Amino acid sequence: MCVTGVLSDSYVKVVWNETTPAGTYFIIANYRGAQKVIGEFKIPPGGHKGRIFVSVDAEGSFFVAGNSGAMDTDGTVGLFTRPNPTADLSYEAGTTTMLGGAGSRVSCVSGPRREGAARQ
Repeated sequence: MCVTGVLSDSYVKVVWNETTPAGTYFIIANYRGAQKVIGEFKIPPGGHKGRIFVSVDAEGSFFVAGNSGAMDTDGTVGLFTRPNPTADLSYEAGTTTMLGGAGSRVSCVSGPRREGAARQ
């Protein structure tokens, strides 16, 4: 079997509800003062809640940014969207719903974990 491209074994869990807008979301982390896209996912149309483990290009943990200004702090993470194809990415207010409350820790895990699974 031949596999091309970058393979990642780190994931971040994202959860959304029925009112979360469909579209493409970017996970951006501030690492040593620079913001970097570490993952990307799509929420399908239809108004359903869901959960996904998004493959990310990062290790360790980050703190959820409660607003766009908080993304200037090293070690923060947030969700960003693009209002139209030519626009810049902008902080998504739903970050604190989909990743966790402002200041909560988000860890990049080495594989999707089942809810309620025993920790070793």
